Amino acid sequence: MHLRVVMSCAALWLCTTASTVPQALAQQGNSTGPESTDLLEPVPRKLLGDGECLLPDLCFGPVFSVGMLNPLGVGLHMRYGAYLGLAVDYQFLPAVTISDVSVSASLFVAEGRYYPTGGALFVSAGLALQHLVGEGSVTLDDSPESMRIEGTINVTALKLGIGFTGHDGLVVGIDLGLHVPVRQRDLRFGYDASLEGNADVQQVEEDIRDAGGRALEEVPILVQLNLIRIGYLF
Repeated sequence: MHLRVVMSCAALWLCTTASTVPQALAQQGNSTGPESTDLLEPVPRKLLGDGECLLPDLCFGPVFSVGMLNPLGVGLHMRYGAYLGLAVDYQFLPAVTISDVSVSASLFVAEGRYYPTGGALFVSAGLALQHLVGEGSVTLDDSPESMRIEGTINVTALKLGIGFTGHDGLVVGIDLGLHVPVRQRDLRFGYDASLEGNADVQQVEEDIRDAGGRALEEVPILVQLNLIRIGYLF
């Protein structure tokens, strides 16, 4: 008798459980509360064109560079959305002495950039102005004071480049620029007209050419390799 009562209670419990569990699952699936929807919603993904910029889709800020031929530089870089960008840079070589000749250089570049994949890789095109200065001194037999001779060369070039850089926030990159001259290069010397034809002056001119001017006169394409770019785009 007792065994029948126990078995009857167990059967009643199984039937009750089988009928209530699906209803509970159905009610949980139909619930519109925040706890149920949070598990079903996809995790939001940050798109490249939706960065934390000061202006809608436009990030800009200072970028510093270290490279060669012009080793030090600072610029203003901008990126609009995922695919377009603009960079304006000033880079320079502090005065160094080569064979008693002081040589310095500076480079100004303005370029537009296109990011074909919407990522960090870009190709660029723009205008580059390369300026080189060589200075030497000569002491004449009839003058106790040495006289400075300055040689300058300017190159206007079409700049083509490729590189990598970020979109917003802290950015680190690297890029290579090829400068194809579009204007004839001319090394000019400045000194007093009375020194024209002086053998010592001509020797200083030759030293200046050897120290830097000759390279810019002869190579068909100039190269600026920026080994590292680091900055912050707001």
